[in-house]
Amino acid sequence: MRVVLLTPLFFGAAHLHHAAELVRHQGATLRRAAATVCFQMAYTTIFGWFATYLFLRTGHLAAPVAAHIFCNWAGFPPFADMAAHTRGLLLLLTTAAGAAAFWMCLPRMTAPQRYEQSFYGGW
Repeated sequence: MRVVLLTPLFFGAAHLHHAAELVRHQGATLRRAAATVCFQMAYTTIFGWFATYLFLRTGHLAAPVAAHIFCNWAGFPPFADMAAHTRGLLLLLTTAAGAAAFWMCLPRMTAPQRYEQSFYGGW
């Protein structure tokens, strides 16, 4: 269990090198770079836990790889831009509703029986 919770921290820490890029190439202050990288480490660690969950539930590497590709493509939601939009409240509410629906459906979508795997005990 410890490995499941700690390994994604390394996934998050793998993004720490972005601080140097922010300071050297983008002219960010050290404080701004640290805040940005801490935020990035937090959400990549959370994604690492999610990817681990997908792998343990499905028993296939394709699920976390597909999720990683999608997240890299989509990026982090631009909440500030949504809020500033003329229909900002609607955008934020539909984003929250979509996220809630996703989390509610996730156990069923990743049920081990769907993927013919029982090796990991079907988290």
